[in-house]
Amino acid sequence: IVDDEAYVLHALKRELEGEGFRVSIFDDPHAALDAFKSNPFPLIIADHRMPGIVGTELLEQVKQIAPDTARILLTGYSDLDVVIAAINQGAVHRYLVKPWNKAALLAHVRECLEMSRLWAQHHQLLRELEDKTAFLAHANEELRRLASRDNLTGLLNRRQFELDLESQSRLHARDRQPFCLAMCDIDDFKRVNDTHGHPIGDLVLKTIAQGFVAAMRDAVDSFYRFGGEEFAILMRNTTLAGARHALERLLHAVRTSKVPTPGEALTVTVSIGCGEFQSGQATAHFVAAVDRALYQAKRAGKDRYVVVDNPTQP
Repeated sequence: IVDDEAYVLHALKRELEGEGFRVSIFDDPHAALDAFKSNPFPLIIADHRMPGIVGTELLEQVKQIAPDTARILLTGYSDLDVVIAAINQGAVHRYLVKPWNKAALLAHVRECLEMSRLWAQHHQLLRELEDKTAFLAHANEELRRLASRDNLTGLLNRRQFELDLESQSRLHARDRQPFCLAMCDIDDFKRVNDTHGHPIGDLVLKTIAQGFVAAMRDAVDSFYRFGGEEFAILMRNTTLAGARHALERLLHAVRTSKVPTPGEALTVTVSIGCGEFQSGQATAHFVAAVDRALYQAKRAGKDRYVVVDNPTQP
């Protein structure tokens, strides 16, 4: 309660504490505001006519600090126009005219405290809902990320490759933006598994995946585990000339990488087929053509790339 008249403060305090309410009183509105900033109350009753600041201004500041706090204004009949304006502006919820009626006082206090409780509960539920919504959004994003990734290598998976390839072909049809596809297969991978075991085979797959990422271009190339020991690379905004340079780097990176084993370090190579997407080409036919070039590279001696319809050795 805020009022510059001591007898009003103590009379209100006595009546409300007699009904079981906990009451703090202030004869200085500025001291009341300082206390309120540190520990907002669920309800504040303020006299309108006080030195330094009028009650409507005080309650407007209270509203800015803690909107959930209920606000009652004490006033005389001569101030009713000001009070009604304050109510219409939302600064005041209820008002009491001096001398007040105890029954009206208690009814207003109980109603306002319940209103404040419900507001606080409502805002708490909104905050919890926002937190849960943010958590779910993050969880969904993580699920989408996991659904697009290969568990072993961390590369994008075949499903994501198919989505990205279709998207890239639509972009090509619209903007004629060139792109290339490379299909890569680890040479003699079955022999690695048969000789060293599947755990070492898995380590080879992960090492190759890391080499791909290190050798290629950020924000241009995307890497996918296509299946087994076969990988795919989408090279955006890239012609065959640019793809050739990228694949030279890739072959060198794989050729010089070392896979740690219980014995001596293991080296592996890859064979690659590559092609540039052509207007009007079906994506399935494009992939099949690049895959055929890959197996041409295998037959030509491995550790090399072959461009669709144009075999090239590094």
